[in-house]
Amino acid sequence: MAMEEKKQLAIAVASGTGIALALGGLLYMQSGSLDTKRQRIEDLESQIARDRALVRTTPEVEHEVILARETDEIIATILPNDDEILNFVRTLRDFEQDSGVVISSIRDTTPGTSKKTKDKEDFQRVAYNIQFEADGFEMLTFLDLIESHQRFMRVPSFKLRAAKRGSGEDGVSQADHSVQMEVETYVYSPQSGIKAVEIDNYDRKRDRLAGAIAARERELQIPAYEYMGSGNRRDPWVDPRLSVNEPTRVPIPEQLELVDALEIRVDTAEELLQAWENAPNLIAEMKARRALEEHLALLEVDARRLEQEGSLSFVSAEQRFRSRVLERMVEIRSVLDEVDDELLPVEVLRSTVESMQTHMAAGEYGMALEAYRNVEPRLEIAGIDEFRRPLVDRIDDLRKKTETVIDFGQLELVVNGVVDLGPGQRVALINGDAFSPNDLVGSDLILYAVRDGELDFIFRGVLLTLPF
Repeated sequence: MAMEEKKQLAIAVASGTGIALALGGLLYMQSGSLDTKRQRIEDLESQIARDRALVRTTPEVEHEVILARETDEIIATILPNDDEILNFVRTLRDFEQDSGVVISSIRDTTPGTSKKTKDKEDFQRVAYNIQFEADGFEMLTFLDLIESHQRFMRVPSFKLRAAKRGSGEDGVSQADHSVQMEVETYVYSPQSGIKAVEIDNYDRKRDRLAGAIAARERELQIPAYEYMGSGNRRDPWVDPRLSVNEPTRVPIPEQLELVDALEIRVDTAEELLQAWENAPNLIAEMKARRALEEHLALLEVDARRLEQEGSLSFVSAEQRFRSRVLERMVEIRSVLDEVDDELLPVEVLRSTVESMQTHMAAGEYGMALEAYRNVEPRLEIAGIDEFRRPLVDRIDDLRKKTETVIDFGQLELVVNGVVDLGPGQRVALINGDAFSPNDLVGSDLILYAVRDGELDFIFRGVLLTLPF
């Protein structure tokens, strides 16, 4: 009996232990499954959060992508591509012609870039070092052409070595400074091999962003600036002081007084122009036009004379003369030309005759031709009118005499002396040959008379005297 109870007890203990082990294993397995499910839940919650953030930021990303795609053409216009950058030097040469600078060298200073870096970047910097000579305003014109070009270009730095004192004081040329300028641009090369992302309802979304696209295009476009040139300013890199030891130079105060006097006369011409434009009737208009033409003709004579003499060596005076006298005179003439018909007014023809006669009397034959050229294109038509024909003929006659005198002055005539052979018999030695009165000296040139210290010639029908 005791043995039987022990067996039953052992069986019960073994069964309980087995059941406990089974339950423990089952519990362990259930615990692992719960951990996995909890991890899955956490992953799903993270994915949901990321998806929600993506959904929230997608409109903003689409907004920027649409803006970038729609302004890509503007960027391509502003920035050159690899092919167009080859014309960069040619563009700089065009700027040289337009500005008047003289380029001595153009050197590529673009830093080296590896192929891997190029493949990762859409914009590649291209730089050039340019050395040239120019006066101050030619350099500013060159700089303006660079910065206002449709392609993006910038000048990060430049160095200028001013011309030596005294340069450009011949009254013709300007002082040339030595300039070294850095110019750079960027090449636009979009990355290849990247597939464009599809955007649902692209056209509708693009239309909704029309205002933003237009604003972005305005931001990308270079604002226009019109450089007006030197105006009345002097070259800031030129020393304006002049030497007082040059007896041939007109003193600066006198130069300024000459320009001031002409400027006052231009003011009067503008007042006469206004009086002519506002004349109440035909008689008053004719009188005002006559007064204006007479005043303007004398003003043009004096202005041309001052310009030909080269008396204005002071830079400020010379620039004021051009901007405040010459340019305003041209504007007045342009106003008169606009309102005149094809037939030149009689007042203009008369003032041209008087202007040419004044210049010829002063021996200023070149300026007499300048006065003639102002009306030359319209003389042929004006000569059709019988009232204007005498003035046109007179102008043409003065022109022929002026050209004859100029051509006579260009003849190479060397008078070696005069031989007196008796009463009324004199021989002139010209270019080593002996000529008597009425002898043919050259083509269209006849020796007319031989007098003490002077020879009279007939050249193209005009009697001219040559002193010796």
